[in-house]
Amino acid sequence: MKMSRHLKEKEERLLNRYFLLDESLQWWESEVSNNLNHIDFLENKEEYLPKDAEDLKVAMSRLKLLLGRCKMELKNMDNLENEIDDFLNQKKIIKYAPHR
Repeated sequence: MKMSRHLKEKEERLLNRYFLLDESLQWWESEVSNNLNHIDFLENKEEYLPKDAEDLKVAMSRLKLLLGRCKMELKNMDNLENEIDDFLNQKKIIKYAPHR
């Protein structure tokens, strides 16, 4: 059975949102990794200057912000996965519904 235009458009929108969210999540995770590397560098310096303490404080605040954003992106991804599951169930219902 051919999918209706409405279902095709919905499928395309869901796929686009998935790819955008996946890309966004990868970017935020990369930023967390970079920030952790910077924190590690600051913590392992042989000479620790007062400026380094301030930099570490800023990096820790940034890490908290980044982790919060990653958590939000993961929640968005979970919500999208639920929408995709609902869409797939809708397609199954339509596929197996009696045809007129």
